[in-house]
Amino acid sequence: MLPQWQAAAAAGPVGLVAVCVQSAGEELSRERVSIGNGLCADIPLYTSLREKIQYNSLFSRWTCCKRLKAVFIGGGVVIFHVISLSYIYTIFPAIDEGLKQHIKIPYNLEEAKNLGMVLEHYTEQYFLEVFLSVFFIYIFMQTFAIPGSIFLSMLCGYLFNYPLALILVCFCSATGASLCYLLSSVLGRYVAYKILSHRIPEWAIIVKKQEDNLLYYLVFLRVTPFLPNWFINIVAPIINIPLFPFWLGTFIGVAPPSIVALQAGKALYQLSTSTIGWTWTSVFLLSLSAALSLTPVLIKYRLRAKFE
Repeated sequence: MLPQWQAAAAAGPVGLVAVCVQSAGEELSRERVSIGNGLCADIPLYTSLREKIQYNSLFSRWTCCKRLKAVFIGGGVVIFHVISLSYIYTIFPAIDEGLKQHIKIPYNLEEAKNLGMVLEHYTEQYFLEVFLSVFFIYIFMQTFAIPGSIFLSMLCGYLFNYPLALILVCFCSATGASLCYLLSSVLGRYVAYKILSHRIPEWAIIVKKQEDNLLYYLVFLRVTPFLPNWFINIVAPIINIPLFPFWLGTFIGVAPPSIVALQAGKALYQLSTSTIGWTWTSVFLLSLSAALSLTPVLIKYRLRAKFE
C-alpha cells in the first residue's frame, strides 16, 4: 500500500476521500454521500476502476477497525463490571437474615441510613470487603448512569473518615464517568447524532472556544447544575473532549458538591449513633455542614464569572 493511502486510512474516511481525489485522474462527476459519524463528503466517480476499488477496500478496512474497537471497548467495560461485582459477591461476609432486606442500592435517605447501620457492624472486622463493595458498586452506577449516587455518597460519609470518603467519591465518579465516556465513544455516537444532531455542532463550537481552559470549563460544568452529569458523560467524546482532561475535570469538579453529601452522611451517623438526640457536638457538626454546603455555591459563582 502506498504511504499516502496508509496515512489516509489512519485519518479515517475524510482522509481517504482526500487521497482518492488527488490520485484519481479525470472525474466524470461527484456524488455526496454519508461516511458515518454525522459526516458527509463528495465522493468522485472515477474514470479509473482501480482507484475506486482501492478506495472501497481502504474504507472497508477502516469500518472493520471501528467495529472491532467498539466490540473491544464495550466488551471490556462489561467484563470489568461482571468480574468486579462477582468478586465482591464472593468475598463479602454472610449477612444475617434479618438484615438482608437492607442490603440494596439506596434511593432515599431512610434506605441509606438503614444500609449504613448494617454495614457499620461489618466495617471494623471486614473493612476491605466493605470498602471494595462500595468502590465497585459506585463505579458501576456511574458507568451506566443509574440514579442514587447521591445517597451512595452519603453512605461513604457515614462509613468512612472524611478524607478517605472524599477521595473515594471523587475517584469513583471520575472513573465511572470515564467508562461511560468510552461506551459513548463507540456505541452512543450514532444515537446521539440522530437525537441531538442540531445541538452537537453548537456544543462543539463552545468547547473549541474554551480549548485553552478546557480543564477549568469541565470543572465548571460539574459544579454547576446546567447540564446533568450523565449527559456530559455521553456527549463529551462526541465533541472531541480528550479522555484525561475529562477524567481530571470530573475528579476535581465533583468534589465541591460531594462535600454536602459527605457532611450529611456524617451528620446522619452522629444522629443515628448518639443516645441523646441533640448534643453540642451534633449541633457543631450540623453548623459545619451548613457552612461547607456554601462551598459549591462560591466556587460556582467564581467559575461562572470566569466563563461568561
